[in-house]
Amino acid sequence: DYTEFKFPSSGYKLAYKMVQLIAFAGNAGVGKTALMVRFTKGTFQERLCTVGICNETKILSIDDSSRVQLEIWDTAGQERFRTITQSYYRRATGLILLYDITKYESLTGLTHWIDDVKSYALADVLMILVGAKQDLAAEKREVTEEQARKFASNYPEIVDVVETSAKNSVNIETVFITLSRALKNKYEKKAQPQSPTFPNTIDNQPKPSLFASLCSVNRCCN
Repeated sequence: DYTEFKFPSSGYKLAYKMVQLIAFAGNAGVGKTALMVRFTKGTFQERLCTVGICNETKILSIDDSSRVQLEIWDTAGQERFRTITQSYYRRATGLILLYDITKYESLTGLTHWIDDVKSYALADVLMILVGAKQDLAAEKREVTEEQARKFASNYPEIVDVVETSAKNSVNIETVFITLSRALKNKYEKKAQPQSPTFPNTIDNQPKPSLFASLCSVNRCCN
């Protein structure tokens, strides 16, 4: 959902409005909910567990003149919710593939999540590979950044690899800015010239969510 407004004669450009639908994918317990809560609410809690699908909305500035409205869907990693998760992939414009840097199998386990994405998501969906729990790297690391980048090289849809810590708030916003900028660039390449019109501005407060939340978040798993 992309609109840009330019006035070539004056060189003046108004901010555009974009709504990006971002979904998480990854095994249960890797830290998807913790990352979303840190990004949207600025807080951290241990042992959060999502049941079903949760969503949050946030306005994000991706450069000096551009802001986007993010619809972020936190998907449950348990197998019994896989059918529900697949239905949300159909609507997503971007995917955050999350693994736990202290569990190598959480990286290799992303292959079946990516297979689902390729089966159900838009053909040109973009993804970012994100390592969680970077604060535990010194004692418990099982996945190096080099291994993660080698994994990502098999999938041209992955735009970058970022390690994060929801606990210490490391690189959280970087994940969303990087993916949002990649989506913006993709839309700009596809955009057709249009006559200037008056823009719909984005207020400081997010608009109501486009989709109802179908979840509960419990303090039950890590």
